[in-house]
Amino acid sequence: ASVKKISLETVFEDSWLSSVKTDYSLDRPLSVEIKEHHPIANIGRDVYLTQRGKFINPKGQFKELNIISLNGPEDSINNLINLSRELQTKLNKLDLRVISFELKNKDQLKAKDDSGTEYIFSKKEFRVQLERLEDYISFELNSGNGNHIRYIDFRYNNAIAVYHS
Repeated sequence: ASVKKISLETVFEDSWLSSVKTDYSLDRPLSVEIKEHHPIANIGRDVYLTQRGKFINPKGQFKELNIISLNGPEDSINNLINLSRELQTKLNKLDLRVISFELKNKDQLKAKDDSGTEYIFSKKEFRVQLERLEDYISFELNSGNGNHIRYIDFRYNNAIAVYHS
């Protein structure tokens, strides 16, 4: 019969397997230890970034993952993770979660939270704009305003644009 050769590297690249360790002695049963990857972000095209910074492309069906989606050039992914975490710390005050974060047109950052609100930032002024978001969040929390915000644009020098639904 035909034997299909499978490279060990392909098995690890196309699956959730991170490592497999075996131990065998004649006087003891065989021991197998399997560790899985822990994805932190989906970067599109069924490619995931793991906690160890490795890109994997697992095949087959698996449960839906509740992780952030990142979109941008591959060399910007680590920076996008860091920026999305900074945004997440601000949104924690509202019990919101960043579900997507992308780099558009080299300087425009676009994020979305789990309530459907979109946030637009410029990359070069991101931290200053985050401070304005924090001020706005404090204002909203104190006002008790229940209107749902659909869109907030922070790219203006001393203002923000807000669209309520």
